[in-house]
Amino acid sequence: MSIILVGLNHRTAPIELREQFSLAQCALQLALEELRNYITSDTPKDNGSQKIGGISQIDSIILSTCHRVEVYADVENAENGQKKLGEFLGQLQGIPYGRLKSYLYFYKDREAIEHLMRVASGLDSMILGEPQILGQVTRTFLEAQKAFHVGSVISQAFSRAIHTGKRARNETGIGRYTTSVGHAGARLIQQKVTNLSKARVLLIGAGEMAELAVRTLRKYDAKEIRVINRTFSRANELAQEVNGKAVHWNDLSDVLVWADVIISATDAPHLVLHSSQVEQILPLRKNRSLLIVDIAFPRDVEPTIKDLNNIELIDIDDLKSVVDENMEYRKAEIPHVEKIIEEEIELLYDWLNSRQLIPVLTDLRRKIKDLVEEELQKALRRLKNLDAHDQQIIKQMTHRISNQILHEPTARLKKSASNGNGFHYADTVRELFNLDK
Repeated sequence: MSIILVGLNHRTAPIELREQFSLAQCALQLALEELRNYITSDTPKDNGSQKIGGISQIDSIILSTCHRVEVYADVENAENGQKKLGEFLGQLQGIPYGRLKSYLYFYKDREAIEHLMRVASGLDSMILGEPQILGQVTRTFLEAQKAFHVGSVISQAFSRAIHTGKRARNETGIGRYTTSVGHAGARLIQQKVTNLSKARVLLIGAGEMAELAVRTLRKYDAKEIRVINRTFSRANELAQEVNGKAVHWNDLSDVLVWADVIISATDAPHLVLHSSQVEQILPLRKNRSLLIVDIAFPRDVEPTIKDLNNIELIDIDDLKSVVDENMEYRKAEIPHVEKIIEEEIELLYDWLNSRQLIPVLTDLRRKIKDLVEEELQKALRRLKNLDAHDQQIIKQMTHRISNQILHEPTARLKKSASNGNGFHYADTVRELFNLDK
């Protein structure tokens, strides 16, 4: 038995290729069915085998996220299994395996398990410690379970990886420090504004970064929100999503007077907020302070605005230092996460090794039980004068003796399995007690 992994991610494949393997919920279910059919279709009909090229029909899973697609499987022959799964990925998107192979990575056994745990912990993400990946791994596992596509080995590996990811987030700071400029800007506003629930917030722009920033501010209890964008329909759409109000671009001067806080995050290649614009409306603000956070790149706000009275300007360079510092904090947590991963790998291998002994222990107990029962019935037939109570005492005694005899070798066999000697001792026990192999 080997656990193998075949995949591609942001380190090995360009975005154009990764996009082809992006599998949403329905597409993922279909891909799981295609994997099952691919395995089954090439299985010889006359040998009753459940494996094609050593790949289990049910013990396999596909992990698909924004930046990766990976197939994990329990196989008998790692080399053959990796080739088969690589060919499957190629067939999934109509790409010849020979062309796809250079973008793929292949891991087996401990390396595959460690990789999965690093993924779930956020160590293998494009953004170190990203929180979304653990949920994606969990949903993948649940989808595979619903499709009856995951067996005991892969199930145990994913359960242990999910537990590892939770430990990493609860016991270390790998995900505690923001590494998003949008989130960092919102966090800074929350720190600088005494009562954010009463502050008037103007959002300039309605793209992805602007959306992240304003949603974060909503979590920090910002209530009065206006959204302005060159395209009013997009501004209106985002405003409705955050319980704010959309403003037409022609009304920019009015909302500059109204605002206490401005976040600017457009995709414009030029400045959208000039010193002259702000200077003109200052008398109407009556010395109220204005905090402007420019998270756009290139910048939206003219730098000289910071020289105006009662204006504080923070740009992306100021935030970048916060993000870089936070990234260093996360990097410092890597050794702590790796220690957790090592602990969880050992626990998984204890379970995997103990599985080697389950069949031999089951057969041994069955044989001893049958021998004891046979001898017990012989004895009871000879002791005809015993009443039911006495017969029950003898039965209990014989069962306790057999259990006590089996207890010590069972414990020692399990210990030997944890040391990696399970197969050797299992064969020895079968030989000593003449158990069927």
